[in-house]
Amino acid sequence: MLDKAWKHLMEDGVGIMGMYGMGGVGKTTLLTQINNKFSDVRCGFDFVIWVDVSKELHVEKIQDDIALKVGLGGEE
Repeated sequence: MLDKAWKHLMEDGVGIMGMYGMGGVGKTTLLTQINNKFSDVRCGFDFVIWVDVSKELHVEKIQDDIALKVGLGGEE
């Protein structure tokens, strides 16, 4: 599964990957492996943003998390 996800990310025009599924199926493990691979391989992405979304969806919190990770934290 890691190889399949990595190959998809490396395709031209792909810049975002989302993952969802039932708890306990290995989403976090797979994304951890992908994140670690980004640390090891220079692949053309400027940065990687990892945002956890819980059952209680709070769009503003997700936006704030992303803003912090791209250096826009604290701005309205």
